[in-house]
Amino acid sequence: MVGDGLSPVLFIIYLEHALKEVRKVIGEPKSPLEEKIPREIAYADDVDFVGLEYIDIDAVQRTLHKYNLKVNVAKTTHSIVNNYGKVLNIYYPTKISNKTLYTKCNEKPLSIHILESRWRLFGHILRRNEEIPANKAMQLYFHRTEKRFRGRPTTTLPVTINKDLSQIQDNLSLKSTDDLEYLRSLAQDRNQWKSLTKQIVEIAEASRSDDQDAKSE
Repeated sequence: MVGDGLSPVLFIIYLEHALKEVRKVIGEPKSPLEEKIPREIAYADDVDFVGLEYIDIDAVQRTLHKYNLKVNVAKTTHSIVNNYGKVLNIYYPTKISNKTLYTKCNEKPLSIHILESRWRLFGHILRRNEEIPANKAMQLYFHRTEKRFRGRPTTTLPVTINKDLSQIQDNLSLKSTDDLEYLRSLAQDRNQWKSLTKQIVEIAEASRSDDQDAKSE
């Protein structure tokens, strides 16, 4: 079934059944905090297991082996996400704002990294052939004929990108095919697109900084 459109769907269903058994091996959440975080993050055949304690990969591997699924040990790593406060030797009752914490660690919020990656990927797609699925999907998005439902508009990628553009003063938007084609023309110049991306990111960082300052007052 390689190459068949149904193949990835069947694989996801099969993998989900196997992951149910893996969850039993990992065990139930042991704290309220652990109940709030996802136990695993799966995309296609890549799976990240998340936990507050070390997860026995060997036990996971034995469970998946029952379903003829193998763990690529060479690509498997354990990552430990430490608390930045502990890294800086800051403990309760001493407090530190998120803004100061990011500055001391020379790091940016995850939302800023995602924003920058979104625009870099968007520019990359716009420079590709217009016949690839991603470009066709964007073109068809603005030619929808189905009746829209009442209520709050659905948050889609074009809506998010248009919201990003609304923050800058260049009268750019993404509400129509004409807007899409204009952005496509901008993306052909990599330096110009990098400048646009940088401007959007800087405005988002400044806005976030202002919000944090307002909360601290």
